[in-house]
Formats: sequence, C-alpha cells, structure tokens
Amino acid sequence: MNYSLNKITSLADCNTLIDLANTENSELEFKKLQQERAYENVSTGSEGIDAEIAAVNSEITGVEMVLATMSDGPVKKEFESRLVKLNHKRFLLGERRERFGVIALLEKEYVLGNINQQLVESATYIAALNSRKAEL
Repeated sequence: MNYSLNKITSLADCNTLIDLANTENSELEFKKLQQERAYENVSTGSEGIDAEIAAVNSEITGVEMVLATMSDGPVKKEFESRLVKLNHKRFLLGERRERFGVIALLEKEYVLGNINQQLVESATYIAALNSRKAEL
C-alpha cells in the first residue's frame, strides 16, 4: 500500500508512528504465537475423530439390529444400555470434532494466514516509516 508519508514533517511524529507500529507488530507476533499453539492442538486432536465416529456408528447399527430381534429380558436390557452408551459416545465425539475437526483446523489456518498478512504489511509500513525518517 502507498502511504502518505510525505505528510510527516517532523522526526518526533515519525518516531511516534514507528513506536506505535512496533507495538502493533509485537502484538501481532504474540497473537500469531497463540494461534500457532491453538492450531497445533486442533491439528493433533483432529486425527482419527471421523474414523472413530464411523466405527461407533457401525456399532450402533449392529446393536440396533440385534435389539430388533431380541425378546425382553436381561440380555436385551444390557444391549439397550450399550446402545445408550454408544449414542452418548457418538455425541461426545461430535462435540470433539467441532472443537478439533476439519472445520476448526481450517478456521485456525485462515486466522494464521490473516495474521501473517498483517505482519507482512506491518513490516512494509515500518520500513516505509524508517525510510521517511532517514529523509527527514
């Protein structure tokens, strides 16, 4: 971006702008570090969730098929209990996928990309300010 640097007429103004830009740059670096750590957590947590959900869904289907053919009794109660537990497990895996799945992973990648672009622009701005400072 082209900045209106010719409007800066004093070293004090230039130094103030450089200090502000450096502070902003430091904040962006910190934000980047936080997002990188969050990205690492999401990327390691997302592995295998979809496969685990598929396995639980298959097991639920099998238990439901068996339950449909069973007569009432203690064994059927065990399978009904197992079905409740499997449905709960599927629910928890769905929750985990929202936090650590592909969507969360892509969202973190997007945020990191934006921060990286801001850092590039910040560096360009600081370099332009230092260039103007040298002219003054």
